[in-house]
Amino acid sequence: MRNLGGAIGIAMAGTLLNDRANLHFLRLAEHLTPANPAMTAMLDRVAGAEAAARGLDAAHAHQAALKLLWALTLREAQTMTFADIFLAILSASSSRPRWCP
Repeated sequence: MRNLGGAIGIAMAGTLLNDRANLHFLRLAEHLTPANPAMTAMLDRVAGAEAAARGLDAAHAHQAALKLLWALTLREAQTMTFADIFLAILSASSSRPRWCP
Protein backbone atom coordinates (compact mmCIF):
# COMPACT_ATOMS: atom_id res chain seq x y z
CA MET A 1 0.00 0.00 0.00
CA ARG A 2 2.89 2.36 0.73
CA ASN A 3 4.32 1.81 -2.76
CA LEU A 4 0.97 2.66 -4.31
CA GLY A 5 0.75 5.86 -2.27
CA GLY A 6 4.27 6.83 -3.29
CA ALA A 7 3.54 6.16 -6.95
CA ILE A 8 0.38 8.26 -6.81
CA GLY A 9 2.25 11.07 -5.06
CA ILE A 10 5.04 11.05 -7.63
CA ALA A 11 2.54 11.01 -10.50
CA MET A 12 0.62 13.92 -8.98
CA ALA A 13 3.81 15.91 -8.43
CA GLY A 14 4.92 15.28 -12.02
CA THR A 15 1.57 16.38 -13.37
CA LEU A 16 1.58 19.51 -11.20
CA LEU A 17 5.13 20.32 -12.27
CA ASN A 18 4.21 20.11 -15.94
CA ASP A 19 0.95 22.05 -15.68
CA ARG A 20 2.23 24.77 -13.37
CA ALA A 21 5.42 25.28 -15.43
CA ASN A 22 3.29 25.88 -18.52
CA LEU A 23 1.00 28.21 -16.59
CA HIS A 24 3.81 30.28 -15.11
CA PHE A 25 5.69 30.45 -18.42
CA LEU A 26 2.60 31.71 -20.24
CA ARG A 27 1.83 34.23 -17.48
CA LEU A 28 5.38 35.58 -17.61
CA ALA A 29 5.38 35.61 -21.43
CA GLU A 30 2.21 37.74 -21.43
CA HIS A 31 4.34 40.65 -20.23
CA LEU A 32 7.10 40.16 -22.80
CA THR A 33 5.75 42.35 -25.58
CA PRO A 34 7.34 45.07 -27.70
CA ALA A 35 5.30 47.54 -25.62
CA ASN A 36 7.40 46.65 -22.56
CA PRO A 37 10.28 49.17 -22.49
CA ALA A 38 12.33 47.14 -19.99
CA MET A 39 12.23 44.10 -22.25
CA THR A 40 13.15 46.00 -25.40
CA ALA A 41 16.02 47.74 -23.59
CA MET A 42 17.30 44.37 -22.34
CA LEU A 43 17.05 42.86 -25.83
CA ASP A 44 18.94 45.79 -27.36
CA ARG A 45 21.63 45.62 -24.66
CA VAL A 46 22.10 41.85 -25.01
CA ALA A 47 22.02 41.97 -28.81
CA GLY A 48 24.72 44.65 -28.78
CA ALA A 49 26.86 42.62 -26.38
CA GLU A 50 26.42 39.46 -28.48
CA ALA A 51 27.29 41.31 -31.67
CA ALA A 52 30.42 42.77 -30.12
CA ALA A 53 31.55 39.60 -28.34
CA ARG A 54 30.89 37.05 -31.07
CA GLY A 55 30.97 39.22 -34.16
CA LEU A 56 27.37 38.50 -35.14
CA ASP A 57 25.27 40.55 -37.51
CA ALA A 58 22.18 42.34 -36.16
CA ALA A 59 19.69 39.57 -37.04
CA HIS A 60 21.70 36.79 -35.41
CA ALA A 61 22.48 38.95 -32.38
CA HIS A 62 18.78 39.70 -31.92
CA GLN A 63 18.01 35.97 -32.23
CA ALA A 64 20.62 35.21 -29.54
CA ALA A 65 19.05 37.85 -27.28
CA LEU A 66 15.60 36.31 -27.75
CA LYS A 67 17.02 32.89 -26.93
CA LEU A 68 18.48 34.27 -23.70
CA LEU A 69 15.16 35.93 -22.84
CA TRP A 70 13.35 32.62 -23.41
CA ALA A 71 15.84 30.81 -21.15
CA LEU A 72 15.44 33.41 -18.39
CA THR A 73 11.66 33.20 -18.61
CA LEU A 74 11.75 29.40 -18.43
CA ARG A 75 14.09 29.50 -15.44
CA GLU A 76 11.81 31.86 -13.55
CA ALA A 77 8.73 29.80 -14.45
CA GLN A 78 10.40 26.65 -13.14
CA THR A 79 11.41 28.43 -9.92
CA MET A 80 7.81 29.50 -9.38
CA THR A 81 6.63 25.97 -10.21
CA PHE A 82 8.85 24.33 -7.59
CA ALA A 83 7.67 26.86 -5.02
CA ASP A 84 4.09 25.78 -5.83
CA ILE A 85 4.99 22.10 -5.51
CA PHE A 86 6.73 22.61 -2.17
CA LEU A 87 3.66 24.45 -0.92
CA ALA A 88 1.41 21.61 -2.11
CA ILE A 89 3.58 19.01 -0.39
CA LEU A 90 3.64 21.10 2.79
CA SER A 91 -0.13 21.46 2.84
CA ALA A 92 -0.65 17.75 2.10
CA SER A 93 1.73 16.63 4.82
CA SER A 94 0.45 19.07 7.43
CA SER A 95 -3.20 18.26 6.81
CA ARG A 96 -2.93 14.56 7.64
CA PRO A 97 -4.27 13.47 11.01
CA ARG A 98 -1.74 13.38 13.83
CA TRP A 99 -2.61 9.80 14.71
CA CYS A 100 -1.47 8.51 11.27
CA PRO A 101 2.01 6.99 11.37
